[in-house]
Amino acid sequence: MKVSHPLSFLGDHNEESEKNNVGQNFERVVGLDTEKSFSSTSDGLVSDKVALLKLCSENNCLLVHLTLFKKIPTSLAKFLNLSDVTFVVMSIKHNLSDLQRDYGVQCRNVIELGPFAAAVQKKPILSAYSLPDLFKFVFKNPKWEKTCTLSLEQIWHASIEVHAAIIIVKELIQYHS
Repeated sequence: MKVSHPLSFLGDHNEESEKNNVGQNFERVVGLDTEKSFSSTSDGLVSDKVALLKLCSENNCLLVHLTLFKKIPTSLAKFLNLSDVTFVVMSIKHNLSDLQRDYGVQCRNVIELGPFAAAVQKKPILSAYSLPDLFKFVFKNPKWEKTCTLSLEQIWHASIEVHAAIIIVKELIQYHS
């Protein structure tokens, strides 16, 4: 797959750049997200650093605990810069600029999910949706015909909310204890 208009988080990023990617053939798409750790200094200032890099393809996920490394592994940095992989991100400005700041890592091809969905669906409001809201919008009416197997989308739709409910209850119980 070749992305004719790769997005760079260091360059200009706007809705027009998302429209350039509508209709592209994204054969190798990887979801990307980060988690941060926070610390405070003796003078009360709070600093943050990317602690965890989350990468997920359609069937596999990789969690990289970055704080365990002095330097990002070369193979990971090269992977993030492959020309035939497109990374899908919510909050490009935060996730990728933090990776750049903390580890000097860049991603070659990036799509911001909200504006991309807005361009594809021709609904500008989608660019402001959170990931759960965007998920609900896209998968609002899965088809439940009689089939031998459920599609990945059907499985996600059927399980995500009940799984989230279990995790929330467990966390609340632990918090209350």
